Amino acid sequence: MNAPAIVILGAGALETARRIQKLYADSQVYALQGRVAADVPYAELGAQLRELYASGTPIVALCAAGIVIRCVAPLLTNKGVEPPVLAVAEDGSAVVPLLGGLAGVNVMAREIAAALNVSPAITTSGELRFGTCVLNPPEGYTLADIGQGKRFVSDLLAGESTRVEGEAPWLDDAQLPRSASARLAIRVTPRAWDGREDELVIHPRSVVAAVSGGAGAGAAARSAAGSASAGVAASTGAASAYTSSAGIAANVRAALNEHGLATLSLAALLAASDRITDPALAEAAASLNVPLRFAQTRPEDGEPPSNLLHAALRIPYETLHDDPDAGVALALTPLAIDANTIGMGRGRLTVIGLGPRQRRADGARRPPRARPCDRCPRLRHLRENGRPVPRRTAGPWHG
Repeated sequence: MNAPAIVILGAGALETARRIQKLYADSQVYALQGRVAADVPYAELGAQLRELYASGTPIVALCAAGIVIRCVAPLLTNKGVEPPVLAVAEDGSAVVPLLGGLAGVNVMAREIAAALNVSPAITTSGELRFGTCVLNPPEGYTLADIGQGKRFVSDLLAGESTRVEGEAPWLDDAQLPRSASARLAIRVTPRAWDGREDELVIHPRSVVAAVSGGAGAGAAARSAAGSASAGVAASTGAASAYTSSAGIAANVRAALNEHGLATLSLAALLAASDRITDPALAEAAASLNVPLRFAQTRPEDGEPPSNLLHAALRIPYETLHDDPDAGVALALTPLAIDANTIGMGRGRLTVIGLGPRQRRADGARRPPRARPCDRCPRLRHLRENGRPVPRRTAGPWHG
């Protein structure tokens, strides 16, 4: 979850806002310009709240709940994509979760209320009855279908009992009406939901897809090199099925479907570190809505693409799919896996200017010195190897 924006109208709310800010790293206090100084000034409350809401930023507004509701009302369309929105009294005497029940607003309400030493004003019937929001699984898990989830919880509130199938430790202390012979079932599985109405399916993010260029891509490229113009076009199209963003995503989805796995169970897309600058990979990962990770393989890791899994995963896993021709391998882990523990991510390059260029004696600015990436050994090493120069070899290189 993103760091929340804590929005205040006047100086009377600043102390409470700072107390809430201590709970969330990187959170900022937004204050009405001209009234009080804080981290971020804003000119108009309604426009600021709508901007934050539209960007998916959690909102903690220290003002009347009615003000917040009227400000964001034009944006209330899809319950499944709303960020947490809370109203908190300026003196910290009340914490009211307003929106974002499926995004953890009640969890935030409890955290803030505990810090302010008050009781949160939670009104969600399911949470009050069961002690948890069944439709808001923890990080690393996701609902198969929110519509079915609403119907399922309605049945529980109407008196039905349920059973839990699969690993769901966050439900151990939930006050759910349980029965081993219950008609309803909460299933925690990476397998795709088949549409049954007596199940609430929760997918753990426990599948990692490794992608390589694929033997098929190499064959297509070799064919293109020795073909006539018409054949070149056809072979180029075949190669793009392995190297374009759409082709990569399609091959991953096909492998998941072949094994009956849900796309929502995918935890990360994994590729070789020498493709760290390939934009098609980033686009494919965005299409699949998963993080993009990279691994540097060794000869003992085996053949691609499954060698990427061996190089990047440090927990037990089962290789379900290993297709060198399509360039896709799938690993299934016993529990949800944190994508940040898989291989390495892309780095970030920050260029810091040192001020205006020096002027010549005649007052004109000196022209900038161009230094292409290929002439800078450090940048060239990063681009070609996917990692910075090792510390032991770092030194005063000259291009």
